[in-house]
Amino acid sequence: MKQYNIEHDITGVVLAGGKNSRFKSEKSLIEIDDQCLIELEINVLKSIFKEIIIVSEKEEIRNMFPDIIFANDFHKDCGPLAGLHAALKKCTTQGVFLVACDMPNLNKQFILRQLSLLQDNANTLAIVPRHGNGFEPLHSFYHKNCLPFVEALLAQKKYSVRGFFDKISIKWYEASAEEEHFYYNVNTQHDLAKYINNKAK
Repeated sequence: MKQYNIEHDITGVVLAGGKNSRFKSEKSLIEIDDQCLIELEINVLKSIFKEIIIVSEKEEIRNMFPDIIFANDFHKDCGPLAGLHAALKKCTTQGVFLVACDMPNLNKQFILRQLSLLQDNANTLAIVPRHGNGFEPLHSFYHKNCLPFVEALLAQKKYSVRGFFDKISIKWYEASAEEEHFYYNVNTQHDLAKYINNKAK
């Protein structure tokens, strides 16, 4: 059974092309500890993966990272599923570790624990954290062989990332309550206030 070389076989991907309709401003540029949120995420991903891709057409983000690969959505205004599609098309590795651009607590060790499941499940096409309230498709690994399933959904105008999960071999990472803050995301101003309040404690 093939063993993954996490650094070279997987691409770290940040989805940063959204309209931020609930946040009302560019949330990837929120300043956290004197750094933009997306910079914090890129730094974590760079500590794990050799190849990094940002899926975004926004000039302010592209100008921040002149040395990073960017990908554009082939399917406009179709949400994160289109971002996953763009990343899988662009990456030169066997698959991607995909995160949203609004996760201030990304953690290297948590990501590595999740990806360690690949070593005993080399034929799986996705590894997704699961917890008491559901699962986290935007903090997950997707093999390049997911691409036909993603394209089929897009062709049917079905835009949920989880829409193909019942069609592939998927391995769930059972996330503990202590790990839930690692995939906390800032969707609204209220979420940001909650994050800042918890950080101050």
